[in-house]
Amino acid sequence: MEDTMRALILTKNQEIELRTTFPIPQIKEGFVLVKVKRAGICASDIGYWKHGGANLQLPVILGHEVSGIIVDAGDTSFSKGSRVFLTNDFYLCGECRFCKSGNNNMCIGRRSIGSKENGGFAEYILAPKGIVRIIPEGMSFEEAAYLEVLACGVHAIVNQAKVKVNDLVFVSGPGAIGLSAALTAKAMGCRVVLGGLSQDIHRLQIAQGLGIDYVVDISQENLAEIIHDLSDGYGADITVEAAGVYPSLQTCFELTRKRGTCVEMGVLHGTSTIDLSVVMFKELIFTGSYAKNERDWIIARDLVALNRVEVGPMISDIMSLEDYEKAFDKSIRTDCFKIMFDPELRN
Repeated sequence: MEDTMRALILTKNQEIELRTTFPIPQIKEGFVLVKVKRAGICASDIGYWKHGGANLQLPVILGHEVSGIIVDAGDTSFSKGSRVFLTNDFYLCGECRFCKSGNNNMCIGRRSIGSKENGGFAEYILAPKGIVRIIPEGMSFEEAAYLEVLACGVHAIVNQAKVKVNDLVFVSGPGAIGLSAALTAKAMGCRVVLGGLSQDIHRLQIAQGLGIDYVVDISQENLAEIIHDLSDGYGADITVEAAGVYPSLQTCFELTRKRGTCVEMGVLHGTSTIDLSVVMFKELIFTGSYAKNERDWIIARDLVALNRVEVGPMISDIMSLEDYEKAFDKSIRTDCFKIMFDPELRN
């Protein structure tokens, strides 16, 4: 094996740089070396590039949606050649109140791949054995890399919203993260409404094809009337804000029934004026949903492995690391869902 690899790095100058002679990580105790097969571009990767973030430690190789093949299992119980996907948590302290309660996404010492530790936008990644998971038989590398996104949806719907069968769930924002929440809710037996704009028509059509009950172009249809009619006038039991804009959150507050739950999944940038009095008057539960826990990964894996959630149609393109600028641009277009890198592709 060669000594160097290609890697896409966010530099200390907040610039993206493709390095073609980055040293391949050396195996060490408790780690495995994985040859990356697929690495998905997340909105947070673009956010780190454009806006920075407290979670960053630069320079760093981006990418936290990763699947691949073990090429060196080191001293672990894994086998060379195993097909694996990676969870995000490069390091968890295991001692804080959050780790001990199973809420490791809140660990006070948490370090994640692709932000504080080198991630998957490279030909190889050195991964601690604790984040390595075997890909179920029959699952593709694309599906395995997408499990990270689906696990976020599981965390929002199952862990935070605590949905029940036949709940009416409204998701605002038909991007990859919003559709993952919607698909999870559907798999849990809920009635699901997914809202977007006219520019999102491609995504809404795909969502409808994947079994979402109601897809709504809120710029053309009366969303409030639709929710009213579906809920006998009460409002949605659960709303999920996944667009990452304040007007979307206001809409979610207004459409949630009294004593219902509103979950914030989108990353809201900047500040805005928003009416929170509705939270008091309707006794809403307003909660955030950040990352995911081990149980969310397990549910996400099983949903795909058991064909209860189909993610294939959400993989819009597989691109090379050299085409990263085109890949980033394409990933934010509304006619696409998930763009993934295949580090083996070369121009």
